[in-house]
Amino acid sequence: MSNIERTMNILAIVNHWSMDKVESMPIDDLTREFKKLEFLNELPNRPVQFMFKHKGRYFRLAKTPNEICGHHFIELQQVFNGDTIESLHKIMALLAYEVDFFGKSKTIKDAQAHYQDKCDLFLSMDVPLPYSYSLFFSAVYPELLKTIQSYLIKEMDKLNKEITQVR
Repeated sequence: MSNIERTMNILAIVNHWSMDKVESMPIDDLTREFKKLEFLNELPNRPVQFMFKHKGRYFRLAKTPNEICGHHFIELQQVFNGDTIESLHKIMALLAYEVDFFGKSKTIKDAQAHYQDKCDLFLSMDVPLPYSYSLFFSAVYPELLKTIQSYLIKEMDKLNKEITQVR
């Protein structure tokens, strides 16, 4: 993807514009609109907001690996293979769990349908919250992968020892 295509793609995602609208814009307008997004190049100057309300529903974001379900972690690996900007709403949906007004987790009957609902809901979210959380998450995620890998290596060593003792 060329720089201009990437710029157009980012503008469409961040501003919730159709690609037709972005593709029909003159280069000067594209440049001007893209300059308005320069805040994305700076680190957020306020703390990450781990509980938030969006369209009348309350959510809490995972801030430790213990809050992430195993299947969410596997799905995160699949989502991270693509473009992070395009997948930000999916990352947020995987790492956000719905809570009531007091912060207590809600019971979910159909996890897959609920996940898809959150993905659709988070597509309409303004950029600053997901952006600041994605910076937090991108700092935590590699460390989480290292921790999991080290745990799996230790488990494999245990299994190998058990196998050699049985022989």
